[in-house]
Amino acid sequence: MGRTGGDMERRLLLVFLVALIVRPVTSETAPKRLSWPAVAAQQHSYSFRDASKARLSMTIRSRTGRPLYLLQCANTDLSGEGEVMPGDFACWLKATDPGIVSRIGPENLLSPTPFGGSRFDDSGDDVHDRESVWVWQLIGKCGDYPDFGRQRVFRLRGMKLTMVFRNVQTSLDDDNVYPALKSFDLSVSVHGDETAISSIAAPSPFDAFGSPESDPHGCESVKTNTEERVQVPSHYPAIRKTEFSFKFPVDAPAPNGSNNSDNPVWTRSILGEDGRAAYEFSCLDDGTPVSSTATVIPGPRYAKEGIGIVNSGIWCRLLEPGTKGPNLLDLTPDPYSRTSRAEVFPDQLRGACADYPEWGNQRSFRLHGMKVTMFMDEIKFGRTEVDLAGFPSPDLIGVKIHVTVAPDPLATSPAPEQVKYADWSLVPTTCHRPILNPLAVTPSP
Repeated sequence: MGRTGGDMERRLLLVFLVALIVRPVTSETAPKRLSWPAVAAQQHSYSFRDASKARLSMTIRSRTGRPLYLLQCANTDLSGEGEVMPGDFACWLKATDPGIVSRIGPENLLSPTPFGGSRFDDSGDDVHDRESVWVWQLIGKCGDYPDFGRQRVFRLRGMKLTMVFRNVQTSLDDDNVYPALKSFDLSVSVHGDETAISSIAAPSPFDAFGSPESDPHGCESVKTNTEERVQVPSHYPAIRKTEFSFKFPVDAPAPNGSNNSDNPVWTRSILGEDGRAAYEFSCLDDGTPVSSTATVIPGPRYAKEGIGIVNSGIWCRLLEPGTKGPNLLDLTPDPYSRTSRAEVFPDQLRGACADYPEWGNQRSFRLHGMKVTMFMDEIKFGRTEVDLAGFPSPDLIGVKIHVTVAPDPLATSPAPEQVKYADWSLVPTTCHRPILNPLAVTPSP
């Protein structure tokens, strides 16, 4: 039996309506795989007869000769804005090609943390930063320690950068605790490494050792890095489904008047089936008001002289009761940005970026036999300042977070599973096109 004219018209109308509703996937919106420009292999050697005047500037180019990065090393001011590099010698790597400059993140791509400082700790610990070189790390047995001695390897952005110190000479100085760095030779090599995908230097596989005062025998034995090692418990406590919401004016003081890692702004207990606290969920203001003339790092973002950033966003934690860490939500950082989805930045909640899957206003974490879901609305922004990368960055002054914690027997991982899409904020792209996460776990049925 043939179709009637009325049937055909209805089918055409249906197709037309579906075309209006369903947004076509184009090359501009389809998920993409991120890749870094291939670097040209190169090696340079430097000899510094007077370590106090040691200084180098080296351009890292693409295979076609295009300048991509600038490596600078010295023991004096490199930024031209009065910032003194830590250590007896230090190095600084930055992207110079506009096409690969990250939206936000550290100025120094060799930094071990996404924002160049420890969360809620503006002081940091320079002896654990491989880009900062101290004289006692280059001499004796400490000089043989991998990645924190005379040879240091940085893997990032499709390349492996290796620095090797040789012929290190020191001189005694009664005014100093340690010998002074007198002279040294340095070789720097760059080679392509397609497995190095992070925007900043990947963590070393070795643990750092402290200064002779704090850790006098620290370099005598090599220790592997435990930063990402996750302890697998014998069992996970069965939990009750829990739902709660937090509404907070982010720039208001915490209960005791300060915002820091020991003073969560919001805290709720996740109860087990036995009625006892199985976990504690908390969220903190990820920034502290700063002086308008201070040069500091408030939380993870930078503030430069003359600009006081009031707030940087929200940082949420899931802890076992009675402990200060580790934060279970932080244990699987993004492979590109090294950030965690437990950190919520204003840029990620603004406009189309709020809809970016798993990095916008809705995020889910599957681990420990449960699924933790965060949904954010009633978002309010304050003033917008230009950050150090030259991009406008808004202050987050209000947000409501809805949290649901539900049992999930298929979530057997001790750490959150890697999600399908990667963070867009520290790579040279925007939130309008999702980036595929190469470490993503196939969702359980």
